[in-house]
Amino acid sequence: MRTYFTFLLLLITCLVNAQVVDFVGNVIVDNVEKNYNKSGIHIINKRTKELYTTQSDGTFKMKVQVNDELVFKSDFTQTRIIKITESILNKGFINVHLDVEVIELAEANLNPLKPNLKDNINTDRTAAEKLQDEVNYVSPEFRQKMLLEHEDAAARRAIAQTGGVNLMGFGTAIFGVKSKTKPKVKSNFEIAEAIKKYFTIDYFINDLRIEEYQINQFLSFCFKESSVIKTLFEKGRIEEVILLFEELALEFNRKMKT
Repeated sequence: MRTYFTFLLLLITCLVNAQVVDFVGNVIVDNVEKNYNKSGIHIINKRTKELYTTQSDGTFKMKVQVNDELVFKSDFTQTRIIKITESILNKGFINVHLDVEVIELAEANLNPLKPNLKDNINTDRTAAEKLQDEVNYVSPEFRQKMLLEHEDAAARRAIAQTGGVNLMGFGTAIFGVKSKTKPKVKSNFEIAEAIKKYFTIDYFINDLRIEEYQINQFLSFCFKESSVIKTLFEKGRIEEVILLFEELALEFNRKMKT
């Protein structure tokens, strides 16, 4: 009889642990603005390999069971793993706090401060500063000399080309026309934010049939499938961007339904 009850207890425990239930939660990104759009944060159930995403307010819904491990990750937050315990499952709800991804600086070795604050100021010159002094690099006379030599060399190269005069090179040497500064390369996040601001949320929802909480995920999908979208958008070729969006939206929605 005792063996029977022990077996029954183990069976009930196994059934409870294996029970799959609907589970809801809320992702909170610390140290960001209150109205920060939290859509597109990925939640992966390591047991089932199923992928879920958060809505714009950070809420999510998924199926879990006891001992499931949920991986929370995105391009802008640090990855975190939550294990579903029996107590968490019984509550049926969880708040998950995520930290914004930061770049860690190398460890700095700091010397203790001396009582006299003036003694803490380092007056030793660096090796680079000493070298500049040796070649008199910091003096206005030296810089002017180097500039004249550069302009003279540019003029000689311009005249020597094909035995004639390269007017553009000559003009650069004479008038000091400088080349354009290389434009700053924007990140995917910056371009995505600019696209959402230009097209507005309504365009994605009404024209492309993309749910609001999936917009960030859709843009990441577009950048992966057709990186030329970013270039076209920055060059103002909006009609071509729209055509690509319409084509990729069909494929994206089809994948979301499967």
